Amino acid sequence: KWRQPYVSAPGKVGMAHSPQLQPFWSSEFAFSRGHFVLAVPYDPWLPMVEQDDEEISMAVRAFTYGYDFYAPERLISFQVEDPVDFFEGNATSFPGKQSSSLDRLFGLVGMNPEIDSTSWDHRDEELYGVGKVREASKFFTLFGIHVKERVAEQKLCDFVTSGHMQSIFIKNLRADGMGIDYSEIHFRFHELIRIHDFG
Repeated sequence: KWRQPYVSAPGKVGMAHSPQLQPFWSSEFAFSRGHFVLAVPYDPWLPMVEQDDEEISMAVRAFTYGYDFYAPERLISFQVEDPVDFFEGNATSFPGKQSSSLDRLFGLVGMNPEIDSTSWDHRDEELYGVGKVREASKFFTLFGIHVKERVAEQKLCDFVTSGHMQSIFIKNLRADGMGIDYSEIHFRFHELIRIHDFG
């Protein structure tokens, strides 16, 4: 089947003729200056980690290094989904690897505070962990991620694709053009309805 890539295309009022600020990073469509892969390299100590988990980790890490993400003004690519899942098919060949990798992945970005930090692999943490430009907790607050409850607000996409997020945050673009100054943004994404139904 065909599907739209994990980027949205601005098209609503106020977003024409402009790339659109996004909270997340996509491995399916990403380009940057070369220093990105030096500052936020792929972590080789994460065998059997799925793409979605890797993408949230990269988004949090890159945010803490001061990077912002933008989607292009128009849709420019699509992806064909292969119905054969080779990844899951190999899981039995590497028992326990996915679980230990996820403990490391979420531990490095502070998304599993309930797990004893001595229980996961800290190899090369300085290189594959978070940066010092922004706090990971700021990312979670801004984009409605509740780490302890392991839930995320459900209407973040509406907030982003409507252009509301960009109109609020872009006012704090640094004078030198080097990203959004999130220290000036005191915003918490939340919904006005109860969405955390654990029943």
